[in-house]
Amino acid sequence: CEGDPQPLWALIQDPEACRALSPDGQARLTRLRRLLAPELPARHRRPLRDWVEALWLALGGAATGNVDDALAYLDLLEARQTPVGIADFAALSQALEDLYAPPDSEADDRIQLMTMHQSKGLEFETVILPGLGRRTGGNRSDLLYWHEVPGPDDRQDLLLAPIKGTQQESEPLVDYLRWIEQQKEAYEQQRLLYVAATRARERLHLLGHAPLGKGKGKEGPRPKAPGGSLLATLWPAVATAFEAVTGEDTAGAGARETLAPRREQRLPADWQLQLPPNRPPTETPAAAPPAIDFEWAGDTARHMGTLVHRYLERIANEGLAAWPAERLDALAPAFRTALAALGVEAQALEEAADKVHRALRRTLHDERGRWILTAHPEAACELPLTGLDEEGQPRHFVIDRTFVTDGTRWIIDYKTGDHQGGGLEAFLDSEQARYRDQLENYGRLLRCIDDSPIRLALYFPLLGGWREWSMPDR
Repeated sequence: CEGDPQPLWALIQDPEACRALSPDGQARLTRLRRLLAPELPARHRRPLRDWVEALWLALGGAATGNVDDALAYLDLLEARQTPVGIADFAALSQALEDLYAPPDSEADDRIQLMTMHQSKGLEFETVILPGLGRRTGGNRSDLLYWHEVPGPDDRQDLLLAPIKGTQQESEPLVDYLRWIEQQKEAYEQQRLLYVAATRARERLHLLGHAPLGKGKGKEGPRPKAPGGSLLATLWPAVATAFEAVTGEDTAGAGARETLAPRREQRLPADWQLQLPPNRPPTETPAAAPPAIDFEWAGDTARHMGTLVHRYLERIANEGLAAWPAERLDALAPAFRTALAALGVEAQALEEAADKVHRALRRTLHDERGRWILTAHPEAACELPLTGLDEEGQPRHFVIDRTFVTDGTRWIIDYKTGDHQGGGLEAFLDSEQARYRDQLENYGRLLRCIDDSPIRLALYFPLLGGWREWSMPDR
């Protein structure tokens, strides 16, 4: 929100901000909030690509078309993800800039519609660039400005300036750094325009508008390219052409042609995912169990569990032989970095990183832990599943580890909580009772695609604890 920056999720939940929307906008935002809220706790447990794709599908992305472009974006997310998430957002942004669309294989030879970025690497007989008079970006204010400058001994120094205070009229250093950014953006606009214009082999058509100024001399009002537009980049070369057209008729300078409303490709506000015809809903419990509340464990414990899950998945995928004790011991700095990126406070980093290390080390030294991570038939980690509840609404689940051995399908859930003091067996029994419905729900979903006998289990990496039971009969 201009003048009051706040996280997007907080803004989405702000009643005052929502009331400023149209009724249609409020309906769409309510639907987005309803879909997004239950998925946020899983955003660090599932691969980023899977998490974004599931939300995109639930929102109806595939129903709007452009599936190939969306898949290209998701592939890029998958390629850029690391165990700590997206480590370099600048590199991701640049990679997105370098994406271009393949030609539409189903289109005829008459027309192809795409953005300037998507045109990279393509060529056409005729290229039309419309809307050059539109501004390409806003004049936003960032919280922090910085610029790298050459320093002595071939090193790079960093010039930093915070946004000016509310009582300040100006801040010279901020103004200077913003000017540098504006120059960089202008050069980038020139580059982009050059890329788009050179896609034409024979004919290039440039379309743009220039509002009339407020001149009162003999020549009357003169056109002027909107600041920040691509037309402004071309203005030294095309200004005389606009002035010539304006000179033919300035009498109607105050008139404004009514433009047809822009057609938007969007789904109805009440759009819902439809079942395929004649297909029964996925088998789900008569009353779906409530989502387990992890807030009791605290943010630090939750983030620690997220990182343990990530590395257990990585170990299972790479194989136990690739994870000797020396490799694990060398990852202590990486654990602290990852936990900090997840939001663990500085004073808690050392202890949380130590718990992650202990959980992984104990799993790799535990006979049952190694059995869980061993390569098995039909094995999967962090397996996403979706079922429909009794109201036909999709419910999303993630199974930590599953595989088949000796004809039995195993479904295993990791629990990274710690337990101090006595009564360990009683604690494990209470955890089994707490999560029984959750795992049996996983079993009902997998039973729809696998007729094997099912065993359910909880594994506690920090404790070496284990509880298992058979899936109840149908």
